[in-house]
Amino acid sequence: MKKRLRDLTIFIVGICLGLTLSVLAYSYLAQEVGYSPTDTEWNVDNTKDAIDDLRDVAKSCDFSCRYVPGDVVYESGYLGFGDLFEPPCDGDYRIELWGASGGDGEDLSNDGLNGNAVGGKGGYTKGEISLDPTIKLYVFVGGKGVQRYSAGVGTATGGYNGGADGYLRESAGYYRQISSGGGATDIRYFGTTPTSGQLAWDSDIGLNSRIMVAGGGGGMHQNYATASNYSIIDGGSAGGLTAYAAYVASTGGFSTVTPTGGTQISGGQSSGGTSVHDWQSTSLTNTYPGKFGKGATITNPSRSDISQGGGGGGYYGGGAGVWKAAGGGSSFISGHSGCVAIKSGSTSEPREVKISSCSSNPTSSDECSIHYSGLYFTNTKMVDGKGYEWTSAKASTVTGMPSHSSLSSMTGNTGDGYARITYLGRQ
Repeated sequence: MKKRLRDLTIFIVGICLGLTLSVLAYSYLAQEVGYSPTDTEWNVDNTKDAIDDLRDVAKSCDFSCRYVPGDVVYESGYLGFGDLFEPPCDGDYRIELWGASGGDGEDLSNDGLNGNAVGGKGGYTKGEISLDPTIKLYVFVGGKGVQRYSAGVGTATGGYNGGADGYLRESAGYYRQISSGGGATDIRYFGTTPTSGQLAWDSDIGLNSRIMVAGGGGGMHQNYATASNYSIIDGGSAGGLTAYAAYVASTGGFSTVTPTGGTQISGGQSSGGTSVHDWQSTSLTNTYPGKFGKGATITNPSRSDISQGGGGGGYYGGGAGVWKAAGGGSSFISGHSGCVAIKSGSTSEPREVKISSCSSNPTSSDECSIHYSGLYFTNTKMVDGKGYEWTSAKASTVTGMPSHSSLSSMTGNTGDGYARITYLGRQ
């Protein structure tokens, strides 16, 4: 008896609920097509239009997702490790990344120059991509470069995720400051669950798995002996398709040749070598070039008083040089015309060697930019650390990039990197 009463109650409640929903649907249809109970007949075309409208509403309302279009579903500053992002819903997402800057210098109290060198600024990348909860992405946020200006010998540790070490060795009569490069901020897609070793920022498969990269800025270098023998050299800012060389802000008796920034297919080059008067070199060599995913630094310095800034991290890192600041790292977006993807997960060889149409001009086709995983972005935007937007070429005027909060704008990113992911809804 109790079971029959319970079943009857459920049946009645179901009918009431169905009637309620029917009334609500009827009200919606009536409002949409202008139908009222006084109408003597129902217009078939109006019925079809109303049903189509109702379907559109149902399509835009995803009751399985607790987020609505415009909600930020992930954001993070520097963490020091790769962070897992699992899309909470089926749909489109906007991903924004900011690379970190190189370390800044300070005005040396005894140089009399009233100025200081600064690190290169980080870049900005943005794109939209369709994801579902089965697609796992990993976010690596770059760390800012640091400075070193104490007397003696020391290393300024590179910013996390590709920023290179700066190296300082002072000698009698000279006052020097250096800084390390800023790390890139990137998104990685492995396709399978990565091991702990593969989640190291510098693992080969990890660097190959990057589908979006915002480059980091290069480290600075400052040197002073006399009023006619000094240099204040800023680190190169991040790219863009191509990053910036270090910039000689003020100099006396020093060469203006500086390490260059990373590109889409190679690391920045450098002025270096171990011959005398490296700081007056008028040519560039490949002594300390940037690499895929890594800025350059001096290894096993052979001179007793050598020093340099560290290259910025990026898709390809910035170059470094003796008594020089360093270049910035380039940026990359899968699907952005002008970018050059790599061939596969087992090599960082540029994709231009795989697709014949990319061989002659790899920056002319979107196809050449698409990551080997097949994941790519639409509605992309790329802004370098000096505020210039890049399509397949650099814009002629500065537009800047949004701040991390998007409430204001800035020329380039200063400090640690940042990442933000916004849910855009279902199409």
